[in-house]
Amino acid sequence: MQVQCNKCGKKLVIADKKIPVNTPVAISCPQCKNRIVLSVDKEDKPAKEFESVSSNRASGQKASDMDICRHDCNDNVFDLYEEGMSSAIIIVDDNGLAERTGRALEALKYKSVFALTSRDAIDKLRLHRFDLLIMDDDFENMPLANNPIIKYINHLSMSVRRQMFVTLISEEVKTMDKMMAFAWSVDLIINMKDIEKISVVLKHAISEHERFYKVFTDTLAEIGYA
Repeated sequence: MQVQCNKCGKKLVIADKKIPVNTPVAISCPQCKNRIVLSVDKEDKPAKEFESVSSNRASGQKASDMDICRHDCNDNVFDLYEEGMSSAIIIVDDNGLAERTGRALEALKYKSVFALTSRDAIDKLRLHRFDLLIMDDDFENMPLANNPIIKYINHLSMSVRRQMFVTLISEEVKTMDKMMAFAWSVDLIINMKDIEKISVVLKHAISEHERFYKVFTDTLAEIGYA
């Protein structure tokens, strides 16, 4: 299914099989956050005109369409579309670490999805606005300066970026080292030695972050820009 936001014109390509039949699903436009309602009737057939996009992805080629967001058929981003629920994406190589992080976020009332590759992560980030992102700082054994996920986040508009709390898990940097977090353009760093305390650290850091931006966001809301 091709969807176009009626507010900003952003185009999305979404697999019909991810949308419940005869059950409307509300999603947020990844660009302007406008609410979009999707629905697939029982008699509807998948749109064949977008098979070329899937073929290009399978062959490793870029889709030629202008800035169309892609969505892998085997992920579960649509499970996150529940009004009022906080969402998180966990991007780590280690399964044990991913499970521990997922349990910690569940305790904090986050609904989480996992990304297995950089491309998988960016596809999910294009489709959904996450409240929290947690990533290993050497994900895919790649220097942070070359990490495509960090580059993608840094190119987001400030209005979108400040709504996502970005956290790095590091073997080297101390927990809550604000200078290194600033240098890496993230909101928080948690050292691997403190991973068992991740719930406490995140809760404190996110509360501090929200207090910092409260005046700013309240002002935007008053003038109609939030």
